[in-house]
Amino acid sequence: MASRDHERILFLDGWRGMAILTVLAAHFWLGNGNVGSLGVDLFFVLSGRLMAQILILEKFPLKSFFLRRFSRIYPVLFAFSTVIFAASVAASCRGYKFNSLVGPLDYLAALTIWINYKIVYFGQAGALNHLWSISIEEHAYIILAALAAAFYRRRSIGWLIAALAIFALANGVVRQLGGEGWVLLRTDVRIAPLFLSFAIRLGPEWLRKAMGLVAPLLLVLAYVMAFSDVPPVWQLVVNSVLLSVAVNGLDYASAIFRMPFEGGVMRFVGVTSYSLYIWQQPFYTMHERVNPFILLFFAVAVAYGSYYVLEQPTRRYLNSKFSKVS
Repeated sequence: MASRDHERILFLDGWRGMAILTVLAAHFWLGNGNVGSLGVDLFFVLSGRLMAQILILEKFPLKSFFLRRFSRIYPVLFAFSTVIFAASVAASCRGYKFNSLVGPLDYLAALTIWINYKIVYFGQAGALNHLWSISIEEHAYIILAALAAAFYRRRSIGWLIAALAIFALANGVVRQLGGEGWVLLRTDVRIAPLFLSFAIRLGPEWLRKAMGLVAPLLLVLAYVMAFSDVPPVWQLVVNSVLLSVAVNGLDYASAIFRMPFEGGVMRFVGVTSYSLYIWQQPFYTMHERVNPFILLFFAVAVAYGSYYVLEQPTRRYLNSKFSKVS
C-alpha cells in the first residue's frame, strides 16, 4: 500500500504541473482566457480529490489540517500581496497609472481571502486579480471541513457534496442567463468542479476503475472544449464532469497515459506550482508592452526564488511549530 500511495503522489504532482503549464501557456503564449480557466479547474478537481482523501478517508485531524493549509498558503500570499501593494503605493506617489496597480481594499481582500467577491462587487484588483482562485479554494476547504465534521467523516457525505456541486453549476447558468457579470469568480458557482471531484473520490472503486478507461479521452475533450466557442459557463458545466472523472480515474488509467505525469520535470513543476501561479501575474499584466517570453523568464526566476527562499523554509518552520500544538 505504501508504494501505491507513493505512486499516486508522483502522478498527482504531475497533474499539478500540467495545470500550471496550462495557465502559463494561456497567459504568456496563447492569450486565451478559456485555456487559463481550464488550468484553474485542473487545480480545483485535484484539490477536491485530495480533500476527500484527507478529510474523509484518512480522517486527518481538522486542527492539523487547517494549520498545514495556513503554512502552505499564507506566507507566500502575504509576501506577494504586500510587495504588490507597496509597489502600487510607490507608483501612485510618482503619478503612474497602470491597470495592474492595487488599492487598500484589494490588499485587504487578498489577505482576508475574499478577493473573488471583491472583484465581483467592487471591480478588478490589478495584479492581485488571480488570487480569486485561492479564495475559492480556501472557502471550499472551510465548507468541506465543516461538513465532514458535521457528518462524522462518513463516506455517504459524497452524495450531499455532489448535490451541492450540481446546485453550484445550476446557479452559474441561471446567473449567466440573467446577464450577471463575473459569474465564474463566485464561490457559489466555481466551487462545482472541486466538490464534484470530492464526491467522485468517495465513490466505489469499481466506478473509478471504469473512469480510468476513459480518463485520457476526457482530458483531451476538456482541452478541445477550451479552444471552442462554447460560452464559459457551459464550459464549466462540461469540464467539471470531464476533469473530475479524469483525475479520479488517473490511478487506473493506462501506464502510457500516466507516464508524462510521473516524469521528473513535470512533477518538479507541479511541486513548485503554487509559487509559479502566485508570482506570474504581475509579469503577465505587462504582456502587451514587453515580449511575453521575456516576461515569462523573469516570472519563473522570481517564482523559484520565492519557492526556495520563502515558501519552503516558512512551511517547514511553521509545520515544525504547529506539530507541537496540534
